[in-house]
This record gives sequence, structure tokens and C-alpha cells, in this order.
Amino acid sequence: MARGLIALLVVGGALVFSVFNSSKDIDALDVGDCFADPGLFDVATVETIDCSEPHDMELFARSELAYGSVFPGDQTLFDTLMNTCFNHFETYVDHDYQTSAYDFTAFIPTRESWDQGDRTGLCALVGIDATFNPIVTTGSARNSGR
Repeated sequence: MARGLIALLVVGGALVFSVFNSSKDIDALDVGDCFADPGLFDVATVETIDCSEPHDMELFARSELAYGSVFPGDQTLFDTLMNTCFNHFETYVDHDYQTSAYDFTAFIPTRESWDQGDRTGLCALVGIDATFNPIVTTGSARNSGR
């Protein structure tokens, strides 16, 4: 059974005009997987896309959220994960965040999946244009220097 994750901030929303490669449980994504923007709340699966094709997002980090068994709340998890994502950004992209062609968002466990033992947060890159609007990108961001 797929564990649900929610995104409290999604800067994506651009349409992908590519044939999806496959549907994958979001908790089974690997760092480097590219995918279509899944939208908000209770995301269980995403449509993965080969990174050489136009896509909305790219997974660049997974992080175990070190809290006890009591759900700490969406905002606490999101804030913690956003800091973690920021810390992984430059290493993955090989470019500083401030002048990069990418922004990022975070997916956190839902309360229900937390109660089932899910502690994994996901960091996803989103391409942005000169006015910081989300755009569809082609190619991997890994070590892109952009």
C-alpha cells in the first residue's frame, strides 16, 4: 500500500506534453527521478517521466524526519524538510540556490502515513523562468551547474 505524502507548497503547475513513462508510488521514487507535478495533498502516486523529456519536477533528496511517534504537525515537518532541501540543493545542482534556474518544494508524510511509520520527506526541484514562475524543463538538473 502506498503511503501518502502532501505538498504544502508546490511552485509547479505547468503542463507536460510528453507521454508518461509510468506511474510510481511516490514513496518509491529514487533521487534523480523526474515526474509530473502531482498537485496538492495526499499524493500517493506520480507519473514518472524520463528526464530527457519535458517534465515538471525532479527528486533531488530524500530525508528521514527525526521526530518521535507523535505527529509533530504539517508546518513543523515542512519547515524542517525545507531546510534539509536547501542544504542538499547546491550539491545536487552544482550551482548556488540564489542564482539557480531551479526552485524546490517538499513533500511530507500525511498524519495517516506518519501513524503507519512513514518518516520520509522528499525534496523536488522545479524549473523557473526569469520572473520565478514554474516552467517545464528538459534534462536532469543533477550537476547541471544551472
